[in-house]
Amino acid sequence: MKIIEPGRINKKWSLQHRCTAWGNSGTGCNALLEIEYNDLRYFAGNDSLSWGGRESAVSFKCPCCGQLTDLGLNDWPTGYKNLPRWSIEWQEAAA
Repeated sequence: MKIIEPGRINKKWSLQHRCTAWGNSGTGCNALLEIEYNDLRYFAGNDSLSWGGRESAVSFKCPCCGQLTDLGLNDWPTGYKNLPRWSIEWQEAAA
């Protein structure tokens, strides 16, 4: 049997994405980055109807400018709920 394209099992997840700060306030630096699973953080969101309510998100922090970019739903990796949780400490840590 010949493997034409390997499956996802045991394949390391990665994605090329630009720093856009999309989904967050601010503008990104437009750097093209190779994002790996361990670079991502998961925000579970909250259902508050008042100010501060936010949908869930999977985000990465740009190593060039420090801005956060939320990935679109189609780019979320399998098992995203097992990602480390977003925290203010992670967001504010030096890029």
